Amino acid sequence: MTQHSPQPLIELDLTGLIEEFRAARGAESDVEWLRTVAGRLMLDDVKLSTAKEALIKLLPVLRDAQEPAEDLFGDPKVWAKDQQERWQQSGTPAYDRHELLSTGQFTQAVCFSATLIAVAVTIVALIDDGWTAPLSWMMFALPFFLAAATIGLVQVWNLAVRKFTRLMAMVWTAVTLIVGTLALSGLTVLMQGSAGTGSVFWYLAPAPLYVLFHYAIGVVLKRKPKTVMHLAPVAAATQDEWVGELQGNLRLRGDLSDRRIRVIVNETRAYAAEAEASLHEEFGTPASYAASFTPNASYRARRAAWAWTAGSTLIAALILVSILNAQSFLTWQTAIFAALLIGTACYAVQSWRASFKNQ
Repeated sequence: MTQHSPQPLIELDLTGLIEEFRAARGAESDVEWLRTVAGRLMLDDVKLSTAKEALIKLLPVLRDAQEPAEDLFGDPKVWAKDQQERWQQSGTPAYDRHELLSTGQFTQAVCFSATLIAVAVTIVALIDDGWTAPLSWMMFALPFFLAAATIGLVQVWNLAVRKFTRLMAMVWTAVTLIVGTLALSGLTVLMQGSAGTGSVFWYLAPAPLYVLFHYAIGVVLKRKPKTVMHLAPVAAATQDEWVGELQGNLRLRGDLSDRRIRVIVNETRAYAAEAEASLHEEFGTPASYAASFTPNASYRARRAAWAWTAGSTLIAALILVSILNAQSFLTWQTAIFAALLIGTACYAVQSWRASFKNQ
């Protein structure tokens, strides 16, 4: 007898959805089909909620037919590709767009990151100074300030890319990075005082507070209805507002060049000048119209490749500086940077291969 989840299907997480697929026929092959589809969609940056909604619709068919999922729906990778094409044709915004964080989400992200950095700081201090060493107030504060600066920089980028071209967004983000670096440098000078001598594990003392705040904020956010910060109201009142929202949504796709976006916007403005109907009536919402354009996988992969290449170059430079400062190849800093270089180089090669493959 088929088992059913006691909660509505739409409320299931991915693990619950896997159990529903397993219960439909009791066959692990159906679960493997689902995992392959979900993995393909996640790699393509499809929103989990959108992917889950599409997969839930397959459950009644699977239960009624009692046939293998691959026989009913075809190859999982092909199904995932076809589903993305259907989303594109229907104008369904299916991809993650790095929404702006609310104050609570921002604080929660900072607490989580600060906890990880505090652990890293303790490990570094343990390797460098041993179990007992002079403690620094700056090392206590570093995890929080570094986490706040990093998450804040990402927030600035996500806001700037909605309002400006990618080049201008990079300029604004770079300016913010410079200001943040100067501010952190000033804090470093102000907090140079010694906190005495003791175990380096004291650097983990703030971590429980970070964890507590992270948990408390998570509880509060779960009780509140989920809200998403938008660039503008959903229903634009004027043609200019509609076009402005369209520009923001096109930039957030991440697979269209600024030149291509200008062409789309100019064509849309030209239509608006001639059409009697409003742009909303003709094209729907800016988000759905932006989603209707065919994804440019090659451009997205090429951008990622350049980013990973730049990251690899920076890490290689850090390795060189580390070697020159230590006058030795055998240091823990060099080993960590080398491991990072291997990882970023692998991602760079993979991204370049994807960019040429999708041309």
